[in-house]
Amino acid sequence: MATARRIYERRRRRDHIFNGMNIFGELSWDVLLDLFVAHKTGTNIAVSSACISSGSPTTTELHHIDALQDRGLVERRSDPDDLRRIWLSITARGRDLMLKCLAKP
Repeated sequence: MATARRIYERRRRRDHIFNGMNIFGELSWDVLLDLFVAHKTGTNIAVSSACISSGSPTTTELHHIDALQDRGLVERRSDPDDLRRIWLSITARGRDLMLKCLAKP
């Protein structure tokens, strides 16, 4: 988890330093990193928050989330306390693949 968090934080810092120039693009990877860390820390991530944190247009990020969901890597679920909010989480398959990817060679 520490590796995923460090990668995600460095990418956010990089984006902040380059001040929205939108020259870097790995939106799906960013979502997976964020959701992997959220799962490990027990944090919920709303779809809207995932879109905002990406720094890309909402429609673009939703397209990436749809693609991740179609591949069984993330899932959406309704918030029982606020039906307007949809939670986004990484699936077991997504977690397994992230663990393989983040493992030391």
